[in-house]
Amino acid sequence: MRTIRTTVLALSLLAGGCAAVTSAIGGNTSDTGEAWYVKSTTIGPLVVSSKIFYCPAPANGPAQCREAKLINQPK
Repeated sequence: MRTIRTTVLALSLLAGGCAAVTSAIGGNTSDTGEAWYVKSTTIGPLVVSSKIFYCPAPANGPAQCREAKLINQPK
């Protein structure tokens, strides 16, 4: 019985993934109109992936957000 309970718990953690916005940074949104946010995908308490999105100030209509590309700086 204990083995079945442990197996069910392990499978529910593996199958129970979730994606959520974990951080949002407006910067100086009232002046520039741009915003940044981080979307994290998790399985239980473990973070599987994180993506950073940039939303430039819209010229007209709703903002069009894009995934930001990170570039490593040479040391």
